[in-house]
Amino acid sequence: MYCWQDYVDAFDKLLQLTSKQTQSQREAVHIVVKLCLNERTFNKYYAHLLDRLCSHHRQLQVLVTVFFSDYL
Repeated sequence: MYCWQDYVDAFDKLLQLTSKQTQSQREAVHIVVKLCLNERTFNKYYAHLLDRLCSHHRQLQVLVTVFFSDYL
């Protein structure tokens, strides 16, 4: 994820990796949430990426909420 140029590039790559498997979509969101929470300061990159993922896959909105509430 760190080598991707911007959140649009990261979103496209994640879509390619998780195109048909719901489990891999969940795992991708879980990894993005963990990376976001491991940052010392707020990083807009992860916010934009999660926003883009949730806009594309509406069912992931609940998943993101659950993951954040589990870690906070």
